Amino acid sequence: MSFLTERALDDHMLAAHGDISAIRQVCHSRLSSDLLRLAQFFCTTGVYAAAEFHFTSHRQAIVLAEALAVRRLSASGVSHVSTVVIFSGDISAINPLRHTAIRTSLREWGQQLATEWNQWLTCHDDNLVPADDIDVGGLQTSRHEPAVMLRELILFQRPQ
Repeated sequence: MSFLTERALDDHMLAAHGDISAIRQVCHSRLSSDLLRLAQFFCTTGVYAAAEFHFTSHRQAIVLAEALAVRRLSASGVSHVSTVVIFSGDISAINPLRHTAIRTSLREWGQQLATEWNQWLTCHDDNLVPADDIDVGGLQTSRHEPAVMLRELILFQRPQ
């Protein structure tokens, strides 16, 4: 599906801050084929990326962010851009008093990515009509919740 391309994250999106000790872009090709077919039918272009988050308070806590942005077919002069960022992983080993701050940091990161991608996908001189969804509900915060299984990820290599 050539309309959808993997996009390298800008350096400032990979900068660690607050409770986040490291952010690395990773290759993650688990996007649903049904979602891709639907997006290709209704959309003209799109980008996706995945990033892995590590935290200062616990080295083994890892969160995966999967992001997808598409520009939908629209009337002339209007760019409808939809961006979805989904976070999944296990932060139960981190002090529960830090969970709200971590969720807030991840949500802010996702919103910043959505804002940048919305602008990037908007046609020149078009009015932007964004539809963004940042989902941090996939984070396991208690040892009593079922574990979220993460596949092995491959480090993303920027094109030369």
